[in-house]
Formats: sequence, structure tokens, C-alpha cells
Amino acid sequence: PAAAEEAAPDSAPAPAPEEKASAAPVPRAEDACREWEVVLTKEGQFQHFGFSHANGRKRFVHVRGGLSSLDEGPDVLVVKRLAGNGLLDAWNARHPDAVVQPLDQIAEVNGSHTVSGMVSELRTSCVRMRIVRYPDTFHVELTKRPGAAQYGFKFDKPSRPGPAELRISDLAASGLLEEANRRHIAEGLHHLVVTSGMRVVAVNSVEGDVAAMARELRSNGRGVLLRLRRCELTEVAVNKLQEQVSTLQTLLDKLMARTQSAPAG
Repeated sequence: PAAAEEAAPDSAPAPAPEEKASAAPVPRAEDACREWEVVLTKEGQFQHFGFSHANGRKRFVHVRGGLSSLDEGPDVLVVKRLAGNGLLDAWNARHPDAVVQPLDQIAEVNGSHTVSGMVSELRTSCVRMRIVRYPDTFHVELTKRPGAAQYGFKFDKPSRPGPAELRISDLAASGLLEEANRRHIAEGLHHLVVTSGMRVVAVNSVEGDVAAMARELRSNGRGVLLRLRRCELTEVAVNKLQEQVSTLQTLLDKLMARTQSAPAG
């Protein structure tokens, strides 16, 4: 990959002193999460809900790379994978407009809102779950001001053909981006927190040209409005494909071994 670049040089110009810093940006409507309810009922001892989940607080600490403590994470369960033959798969087949997929978040189960409480409720035979899905793309505004002119992140340019995007490669513990992240965490807007690996698809009105986006990040003296894209679902799909390839390779190896060991007829 290309060498990481700082999002802004040390000499980046600050806004004119007479300009006052604007109030914290109001989240855009298109940046909102999608929410819906799912009801699953076991009608026999052999039925199962058919999905695995992870602790959302722990996952948040992991993706933040040590910049957050456990108590700052969202009180949710993150759907890891579906079994393929459980009640949730049956729900998805019946409700194509309310399909649950990996990385969706469970924010409530039978009225319980804590991780431990939701895990306990998932052991019962009937659950009513509130599902939350983060937006695929979202916006974060970073406005420079006297004494705060550093964005606080590095990015990579793509080394091979693909979408015209910049990859966030590293976040600093200080800077305008971490300041925005901290504000969103405090407000409970975890879906607006930027983490390493996310893609920058637009910088202000500049998009479709990675070189131009990089220049805008380095040269704009007032600040930037970033449009960002999550890559988690792509990674989930790649991991699933790799698992399938590995399974097929194992079966092929076994078949070859049996063929080689079989006596000549």
C-alpha cells in the first residue's frame, strides 16, 4: 500500500481569529441508524434462534484501538453469524424488508437494555428484539480553529485500481477527529465514531479523485466535511468466502487422500 499521509501538515493555516468556532454540527438525517423489531418464538425443544453474538462494548474497544475504555462502548450485542437453519433465518425469509445480517446490533431484548440482561433473555423461548443497523456511509465535520488545526489521522491512497477512496490508516489520541469521536461517544452516537480502516469517499465537494481529495485535506484552511464508508460488511463477506474455500479445500484433500490410498482394481 502507499505510504500513509498526515491529514494536515503542521503548518496548516488556522481560521481568521475574528471567526468564532461554530457549534457542534447537528447529525444529518441520512446519517441516522435504521431500527426495527424482530420476534422469535421457539415452539419445540429442538428449535433454536440460530445466530451467534458478541459483546458490543468489547468490540467497540477493539475497533477503537485502545482509545476507549469498556464503559464507553454501546450496550448492545453484535450479530456475528447466522446458523442457516434457525428461527432467525426463517424470519429473514418471511420478512425481506426486515432482514437481520451480520454486524447488525441488538439494542433491546424483552425490555432489557444491558449486555448481561439481553444475554439472559436470549436463553428464554420467546424474544422481542430491537435491531439497529448503522448507516453504510455517514458524515463528520471537522472545523479548524485557533489552537486546533490538526485533524489527527493518517490515510493511505489505494495502490491498485478500485473505488476512488482514501483509507484511514491511523488515528491519533488528539486532534479534531478524536475530538469529534469523543463528542459523539458522549452523546451516544456511536455510529458516527470514525475508526481505522474506514474509507473517505468525499472531502467537502471533492470526490472521485483520490489525489484531489488528499490535496483538499492538506490545503483547506477552514476544515472539512468528510463522507465516510464502513467496510465491515465487505470484510465479513470476504471472511465467509475464505471459510468456504477452506472447507472445499479440506474436502478435496480428503478425497484425494482416499483416491491415492484405494487399492488398484
